[in-house]
Amino acid sequence: MRICVSIVLFSIASIASADTDQIIRYEVDLAVRANTVSPQTSQELAALTVGTTATFTFDAIEDATVFPPDSSTVQVYPVLDVSFQSGSINVGAQPGVYPSTVFIQGAFVLDNANYVFGGLQDTVLVTPFLDHPDFGVTSLSLAQILDDGSNPTLIDGFDIPLSLDTSLLNTDDVFIINSTNGPSEQVRYEFVDLRIVQIPAPDTLAVLALGCLLARRRRR
Repeated sequence: MRICVSIVLFSIASIASADTDQIIRYEVDLAVRANTVSPQTSQELAALTVGTTATFTFDAIEDATVFPPDSSTVQVYPVLDVSFQSGSINVGAQPGVYPSTVFIQGAFVLDNANYVFGGLQDTVLVTPFLDHPDFGVTSLSLAQILDDGSNPTLIDGFDIPLSLDTSLLNTDDVFIINSTNGPSEQVRYEFVDLRIVQIPAPDTLAVLALGCLLARRRRR
């Protein structure tokens, strides 16, 4: 009975805190589009042939106070954890990097309607620090780029996105792994699919709490 009461209290507390610090999990499915890594540099990276699938996962927290906005077009959210799987590679985050507290170290960036390389674009950007000795600079960039002067619409405001219209993505390479030799040797991935999940799911916790209360009453 005491365990059940604890679960109920924990569930209710979690539901309450979810409104302010909700964890959002992004699972991005990918496929290798091109690979210029030499086997002498990394046999594992070189083995990722065109068409090899991958999944990059990161957990962001719905807290805009860690990185106060420094412009009218950029908002940054902390990332709690990252992971990547492709071919024989299955890696997590580098130790000590997450939760992210430095803008350039793995944070989740919303860049809304900025001019980049001559085009106006919305971009969802993460530069993950993954625990693999052959990984150099790595980046995820989900972008809608428009050259005709109209406003991109991938990002709707600066709330952490719970959905994205992926039909608006118009870049070929959304995930790039530079080898330790730099940008001359890369694995470039194209976008396949995206899933966005709220953790913990408030509805699930509410059902758990209710079921536990009912079980407690039946024991009486």
